[in-house]
Amino acid sequence: MNRLRRTMLFVPGGNEKILVKALSLSVDSLILDLEDSVLPENKESSRQAVKEMVNSGDFGSKERIVRVNSLSSEYGGEDISALVHTRVDTFLLPKVNRPKDVQECDAFLTQLEKTEGLLPGKIGIMALIESPLAIVNIDAIAMASSRLN
Repeated sequence: MNRLRRTMLFVPGGNEKILVKALSLSVDSLILDLEDSVLPENKESSRQAVKEMVNSGDFGSKERIVRVNSLSSEYGGEDISALVHTRVDTFLLPKVNRPKDVQECDAFLTQLEKTEGLLPGKIGIMALIESPLAIVNIDAIAMASSRLN
């Protein structure tokens, strides 16, 4: 789905007051962050708060993006599993260095969709390019999945 992304606002997933305030702002996309803005001891409660916000918040026409933790961390798989049944539009995948990082996320999402009886390919992936290695691999990363948006 093609969307305008003129303004994208990062919102800490663990701060409910800020999450609620962000819904009233005039932006194209809200990025609810479960990664760097959330302390390890708050990962579970933040994941739950983001899940509730994505399901029940009035986003209007705003895109619902959730920056999950890397799948190589102990939290990434749990983030995606907990949110796959929500109204999330896109998972923002951090620290993507190789096409394999995107492909693993795509395969994980596809498996969840199959086992949970969800529409395949409905949720997009956005890759965060954060390192020189990722820049070197940028062409291959861009072609790694049809879910990339």
